[in-house]
Amino acid sequence: MEPEKQDFKTPEVTQPPQADILPTGAATKQTPPTSLLPSTPPTSETPKGNRWILISGIIIFVLGVLGVGGYWAYQNYLVPKPSPTPTTSPTPDVTASWKTYSNESAGFSFKYPPSITLKEYTKNISFTDASGNFTTTISWGFTDLTGTLEEEIKTRAQCPIEVTDGIVPGPIPNSLRCNFTKSHYASVDIWVQNGKKIYKAVIGAINPNEPIPDENTKLLDQILSTFKLLEVNATPTPGTTNLQSTVGWQKAENSTFSIKYPADKFTVANTDKFIQLTRIEQTNPGPDFLLFTNNTNSAQNWYLNYYSYSSSEIGTNIFFKQRKLGSFDSLEVSTKTSPNYIQDIVVTKGSNLIDLHTQDSDLALMETLISTLVFK
Repeated sequence: MEPEKQDFKTPEVTQPPQADILPTGAATKQTPPTSLLPSTPPTSETPKGNRWILISGIIIFVLGVLGVGGYWAYQNYLVPKPSPTPTTSPTPDVTASWKTYSNESAGFSFKYPPSITLKEYTKNISFTDASGNFTTTISWGFTDLTGTLEEEIKTRAQCPIEVTDGIVPGPIPNSLRCNFTKSHYASVDIWVQNGKKIYKAVIGAINPNEPIPDENTKLLDQILSTFKLLEVNATPTPGTTNLQSTVGWQKAENSTFSIKYPADKFTVANTDKFIQLTRIEQTNPGPDFLLFTNNTNSAQNWYLNYYSYSSSEIGTNIFFKQRKLGSFDSLEVSTKTSPNYIQDIVVTKGSNLIDLHTQDSDLALMETLISTLVFK
């Protein structure tokens, strides 16, 4: 039996797909299969929060640069620069090595060159240089000034216009100058005021009808530039002695004033113009309380006029001291002829003036008597 014929079919061989054949000119360029190209990584987006931080940082940086630049420009171009102060060498003080003269009772001090010889007197100072070409004096007095310094000079006719250039400001405060340019002997007078005191400096020409050398005038101005006014106590100082007890004293009076006195030491006589005490153990009368009415002067000026003294004698022939006695500012007077006791004690109240005229050496008793004075 024949075997059944079986139909053998050649199995189909599956061919892999053929790539498209490119034209000859492009055979060398083949596009690889899409599946074989490297994949491009996905682009990652910046988160919004980080982006604003970056922007803010940039803005801050820019503003900082602008601020620094603006401040620099302001400091270097807009702020005005102070002009440099020129430096000057200090002027040497020519008076640094000078000597110093001081007078506390007169109330002033000044410096003067070592080459000058100084002589001191009661109310003035004179000094000259070694060559004798420079001479000057400084005097003081004219106390109890009542007006201005210029009024005082005019009142005393100290700067007559006939021989001077008139009164002009002096070289230091509170001073006036008068140049005697038309006088036979040229001179310069300088007055300085300190409270109620006046000081006068005078420099003169060496020869008549010649001007004062410029170097002499300059030297006087240099001396006066060192002139210092010391404090002058205008308040009367207490008496040097203690007042005595007035217990048991009796009263003496008239229509204007009264006093107390010790009856065991004095007898009394009085009128409307005076009260006179006489010591029991002495024959000479005194002290006398003399009343002067309608007085318009100060105590010192009244005394100078009444007893015929000139102001130039103050400190030489007559001496004044102020004292506070009881409620009164009193003026005690002594003279060259009676230096050991107070000759007068003067007090004023309004237009009334009392002069206690005495030659008693018991100052404490005299001051106590005046302290009991009462005006009615």
